[in-house]
Amino acid sequence: MLNNEYLSGTTLKIYAHLKDESGSGVTADSLTFYITEPGGIGNTYYYNVGSGSGNSQPVQSTDTVGIYYKEWTPSRIGTYKYSWKASGTINTTSKSFFEVKDYRW
Repeated sequence: MLNNEYLSGTTLKIYAHLKDESGSGVTADSLTFYITEPGGIGNTYYYNVGSGSGNSQPVQSTDTVGIYYKEWTPSRIGTYKYSWKASGTINTTSKSFFEVKDYRW
């Protein structure tokens, strides 16, 4: 399997690393994670927003300043596209994707 290929049912941690110009970690004022599943199903999750606002699985922070992640367990086979958007103290956007293969032969 390639570096960006995973098997269905595997729980992933998709990371965002926020840094300033000097390379130091930066705390997010606002951080949004967007993911589109195969078939065009889109989902949006936020950092520091609880389940009361429809965000039942929010973005989490780590013990290291500037490193955040979203846990995701893909069930559909195909290409997942995702992006991170930070605003406030730091304004940045990053995009990437990964492929999910069937866990069965």
